[in-house]
Amino acid sequence: MSIVITGTGVVSPLGIGKDAFIRAFTRGESRLTGAVDIGARLARVAGFDFGTLFPDRRFRRAAVVTQYALVAAAEALKDAGLDLSTYDGKRVGVVCGVTHGALGYSCDFHKGFSTEGPLGASPVLFSDSVLNALAGALSLAYGIKGPSHTLIGGPDVGVQAVEYGAELVRDGRVDLCLVVAGEALHERTVEAYIKLGIATGDGEAMPAYGEGAGAVVIERDVGAKERGITGLAELASVATMVTPALEDSLRGVVEQALSGADLSSADIAGVMLGGGSDDFEGCVVGDLLPDATRFLPVKELVGEAFCAGTLMNLVVATHLVYEGARAVEGIGAGAAIEGVPISTGVDQEQRILFLVAGHRKEAGCLILKRA
Repeated sequence: MSIVITGTGVVSPLGIGKDAFIRAFTRGESRLTGAVDIGARLARVAGFDFGTLFPDRRFRRAAVVTQYALVAAAEALKDAGLDLSTYDGKRVGVVCGVTHGALGYSCDFHKGFSTEGPLGASPVLFSDSVLNALAGALSLAYGIKGPSHTLIGGPDVGVQAVEYGAELVRDGRVDLCLVVAGEALHERTVEAYIKLGIATGDGEAMPAYGEGAGAVVIERDVGAKERGITGLAELASVATMVTPALEDSLRGVVEQALSGADLSSADIAGVMLGGGSDDFEGCVVGDLLPDATRFLPVKELVGEAFCAGTLMNLVVATHLVYEGARAVEGIGAGAAIEGVPISTGVDQEQRILFLVAGHRKEAGCLILKRA
């Protein structure tokens, strides 16, 4: 039994919807602009009209990160050919990856409480300020009554969410699982990272932050075929790990993922890095996968979007696997990095490895191949 991705969706500064997103990524179109007053480069989602994109009025006052997640999920379900209103909700699961959640709502809620007392604590703000608000909204919107989980952390948690979603499907607890991650830019997030000294620099070296949401639908290949759907990509292996040293974590997850997929480094055609720790990720890939083609990380175009950035990278990787040489040659015309001719070295199997570091020495890795 294989676990496959049957649908992907995205809301990003590169575009709303998979087609616009992939088109901008292929051209290498950066959406980062300098915000000198706070010492960072930012990439925001433009032209996001939630009322038009998602006309369910129950969520019109939801935090923007929740709205991003709802729209990305709607696109992924449509891509997978699914109408969950006709599905047994108990056989559907949802796993969300969250880094900061609706930080703006949290700030406003606590400001009201601290300045006006209990009467200033808005229940409207509170409901979306909790970190599991995304999972709750998705369950409510789509009638999902199966397992509902929220994983919290850095970029690596996006891989953990995929891993757990695949586990739910593989173990038969659900027939399919919706995996979603979202992030909304907020000045407090940027200020905090700069003050902590986690990211500093000037000009092009200024730290870069983005926002948006990514979503994938995971199910068994047998179930997809019964619906007349061919998987976009097979999830060959997923691995997560934390050790006292980040480099050991990164090496360990790559080796674990390769072993889980019964592959060697020579079997990997392409690599995408999440950008959680550029130096360590690049070093490990250079040592363990020296012949694999490196694809441009989404972070280079939209900044650090944390968990959401990981799911955006997964949308790109799924596209590369499904479209094969056509997609790779298209990217070679625009977003090749370090002078690498991306259309070379890609075998018929089109196996893509994605590797990302967390912020506390965690690492996540997954391998996709043709379904």
